[in-house]
Amino acid sequence: HTFVHRQTQGHCPTWFNEGLAQVESGEAPAFPGARLAALYAESRQIPLSQLEGSFMQLNSTLASVAYAESQAAVAMIRDQYGAYQLPQILKALAEGNTMAEALRKVLRMDYPGLETELSSYLARSQGR
Repeated sequence: HTFVHRQTQGHCPTWFNEGLAQVESGEAPAFPGARLAALYAESRQIPLSQLEGSFMQLNSTLASVAYAESQAAVAMIRDQYGAYQLPQILKALAEGNTMAEALRKVLRMDYPGLETELSSYLARSQGR
């Protein structure tokens, strides 16, 4: 977290920072992938754009979902767009771009596009 904070000069959304930490550590998701895939299939996920700030205000269930979404989103970016895109997003954030701007600049997509990609990724990875 400290590395990301320094790299981005404090401009990294919580979901991306937490997702990077979980993916890099190799930790298993605390929230079952099938349940997360179902939330996305039913459009009941927490929009990533709403997870830019602290997770501290979330109850334990929503926090678990937030962490799982964060990890899945970073894993999807890595798997579908290449691991080299993750530092490019950090660089765009360090340049003062918002996450929405960084997504457009690096991945050529917006938050709704990211949500759609993530939903498809989860469905494929969970055999739905």
